[in-house]
Amino acid sequence: MARAHKRAEHDVSVPPSAVHRLHEALGPAPTRSTACRHHELRGAGHLTTAAQWTEAMTETMAWLERYGR
Repeated sequence: MARAHKRAEHDVSVPPSAVHRLHEALGPAPTRSTACRHHELRGAGHLTTAAQWTEAMTETMAWLERYGR
């Protein structure tokens, strides 16, 4: 199963530990391929800047183009 996780480094509404627990609960990818992607927005809080949002969406769209079909 392909999956991608995004998180903000300093998010207090969705703490990084919750994202890590979710990732661990889902278990390893069958092939440990790059179809499992964890992307952290460095320096970001729950509300991101325009540049951080652009980074997140650029990363997401590239991942979806590759694995979302």
